[in-house]
Amino acid sequence: MTLLFITVLLVQPGIPNLLNVAESDILPMKPDKVQLWLTELACVKKLAYKTIKTYLSGAITIASQMGYPNTIRDNEAIAFTIRGIKRTIGENAPNSDKKLRLPITTDIIQQIVRCLPKAMNRNYNQKLILAAIVTGTYGLMRAAEFVSTNSAQQVVLCVENLKLYNPQRELLNPATARGNELQCCQYYTINLTQSKVDPFKRGTIITISNSIAVSAMIEYLSVHPSLKNPHSTLFVHRNGSDLSRRQLMEQVRILLRLAGVPNVESYKGHSFRKGGAQSLKDKGYSDDIIQKMGRWSSDAHLLYATNNVDFFTSISNNM
Repeated sequence: MTLLFITVLLVQPGIPNLLNVAESDILPMKPDKVQLWLTELACVKKLAYKTIKTYLSGAITIASQMGYPNTIRDNEAIAFTIRGIKRTIGENAPNSDKKLRLPITTDIIQQIVRCLPKAMNRNYNQKLILAAIVTGTYGLMRAAEFVSTNSAQQVVLCVENLKLYNPQRELLNPATARGNELQCCQYYTINLTQSKVDPFKRGTIITISNSIAVSAMIEYLSVHPSLKNPHSTLFVHRNGSDLSRRQLMEQVRILLRLAGVPNVESYKGHSFRKGGAQSLKDKGYSDDIIQKMGRWSSDAHLLYATNNVDFFTSISNNM
């Protein structure tokens, strides 16, 4: 019954027919042949990790029932190949590029800023969205870490989680600052009380000092409707309702179109974190720095940032 089920599975249209190539390529289970086959499934056929694991299990079962020995059990090369596939395409990777997430880099943010009116002439919504964008990218944050994802979300970023500092590292109170005092702000911090990379909820401090980001945050705070309430949500509409992730991405795509950025539908909630990592990579920062800035405890950040031609040529020119 098991062999019959696997045979039916593997001869479906669009699925590699192992039985047709068994004698020459797959069976008996030779590790080098299996490595090439797994790589083809991942890179050429773009199958999901779990699907690839199913195919491998099916092939092992077929080999066993046909009397071939299992020569790939505990094989390090196969184990490393499977692990590499999982890290590269993800455990639940789709068969298409429909979940492609492009990075919102600092260069794109500068494009957006150039297309907006001068700070003093921006409307409330423009100030709100720009402040959220710069916080996400320069802070290497996921959208769910700084805006509301659903009505049942228990932890949202509040005014009290934001701190402003002048060049002397003295704390500024945005609710009571007078005159040009806030214009002296040199950097701000976000106290992220919990996140995906902080399972024990120890909390972490994110520091953002880029001048574009600081200016955008100050401009937004000047119109925040409930700044004196420390428990008020940080990113809110003029009526006091929370800015949601869906609303944020809708407005971000409008600004991206305004700035002439293509493929706007490929920018998702993770595009800020991805864009921050990519921007650091483009500036030549090491993987260690990117990992520290993004609060990664593993090398998962390598999936976010990729070297581009400009990066390689700039390094080559300095050799």
